[in-house]
Amino acid sequence: KDLVKQNDAEDHLVNGPWWLDPLYTPTLRQVDEHNNLKDTYLCNSVWWKEMDSTKYGYMKTFLETARHPSQFNSRQKKSLESQSKFFVVYNQLLYKRDRRKSKKPQLLRVIKQEELTPLLYLMHDHPLDFPLSAPLEEKEIDRVNVLVNDLPVNRAIAKENINESQQRQKFRWDKKLKKVVRTFNMGDKVLLFDAAQLGRHTGKLSPKWLGPYIVHARVAQDVYKLRTLENQILEAPRNAFILKRYYERI
Repeated sequence: KDLVKQNDAEDHLVNGPWWLDPLYTPTLRQVDEHNNLKDTYLCNSVWWKEMDSTKYGYMKTFLETARHPSQFNSRQKKSLESQSKFFVVYNQLLYKRDRRKSKKPQLLRVIKQEELTPLLYLMHDHPLDFPLSAPLEEKEIDRVNVLVNDLPVNRAIAKENINESQQRQKFRWDKKLKKVVRTFNMGDKVLLFDAAQLGRHTGKLSPKWLGPYIVHARVAQDVYKLRTLENQILEAPRNAFILKRYYERI
């Protein structure tokens, strides 16, 4: 206990309070059989809710800690058991919350400290990666080599993702279009859709089709030149998607 307090005190003097340092990983210093100091990096991350009673009610402070349950006092252990959503590790025993039956945690089985890492990996779907597990020093040339070697692979993955995204976008866009085949011959009478009506909120009873017009020439596939009944040729060609055949009344 004295070693733990000394370790926390030294860290507080050097790096400031541990709750202000997001990269802080508490350690538990122990003396092995050969009288050597051994640092154990605690990996059972839990949420601990501390409530301070004031005259204005309760001040709620959420702290993300990785402390070993043996370092908690009785009030903190009780709060830990009530606030943990998934499990509680207390005195090397694994408890699981079961709110449907009772508020008391349910004992599952005895668990060891080295079994916590794969257990948390299965529960949270990502490995536990502490800052101390990463290499502290890395040469610049090694980092450049890693980036250069991974560049072709990352580029191929990016191209594949772009292609898949474009295909999904094309599928969504084609799904909105009406698959109507409209072909016209020269001299056919057609009606032209007034695209300006799409952005208006008034004129619900006004006609949405202009014309009739006469097909003057075919410029490209599904693109036609139109002329009025007075033989005045429209300057801009029109797409067949906004044209429909005009039927004269008998």
